[in-house]
Amino acid sequence: VAVDATHVYWTHRDTDEIMSAPIDGGEAVTIAESCPSFGIEVSATDATWTCAELGTVTRAPLEGGEPVPLATGLNLPMGLALDSTSVYVGDDSAVKRVPIGGGEAVQLAVGSGSRRLEIDDTHVYWTNADASTIRKVPIGGGEDVILATGYFESHEVALDATTVYWTTPGEGPSVGSVNKVPKAGGTPVALATGQASPFFIAVDGTHVYWVNVAGGEIKRVPVDGGEAVVVISGVSPNDLAVDGTSIYWTDESGFVMKLAK
Repeated sequence: VAVDATHVYWTHRDTDEIMSAPIDGGEAVTIAESCPSFGIEVSATDATWTCAELGTVTRAPLEGGEPVPLATGLNLPMGLALDSTSVYVGDDSAVKRVPIGGGEAVQLAVGSGSRRLEIDDTHVYWTNADASTIRKVPIGGGEDVILATGYFESHEVALDATTVYWTTPGEGPSVGSVNKVPKAGGTPVALATGQASPFFIAVDGTHVYWVNVAGGEIKRVPVDGGEAVVVISGVSPNDLAVDGTSIYWTDESGFVMKLAK
């Protein structure tokens, strides 16, 4: 799920559609027909998504139109991120960069990419679940750096100006954690422990938000540390996003939901 100033965007796995709806509620609109997708990002004009089944990255106008393949032949692509010139995508073997207009994918780093990649002006950040590491690599290419290691099956990553945040489900019930480490490197810090399979994650200027999949809840904790609190329970989110006022998520019930912070 992704959000901008006016709309929320999501991938509908049952109908293989890329969809949008006004953030204040209204009719859902199909942007494009695609395939089951686990990653979507939007720019001012377009939606871009991955299709693991077909090994592709595809783009279509937000107002609807013919989908345009940007990259093919990828190995189970999942997470992606955008800047003005490139699409960054993580597949099952590498993190790659694709020209925003389409073209050959350039390998930036070897290692399985995460369900969600994040970028800033200089680096791509991702979790390598196979190696239980959190990593970064320059967006122009170069040596990748391990920021943290020993975090079993980490899949989700989020950024603010100085810090990388991620969730780790752990190797057992209610042993997951939400963690952070400086972008520049340093000692990782656990913001919340004893969590029930934490997975999807988002961050704003003050809090980290995540989904406890096994607990059926969304929780948050201050970015500087403190008490973790339940925002809502009795839900089954597939992903989440935040903006300045609200939390958005797609739910197993078939609804796209919004909750004021």
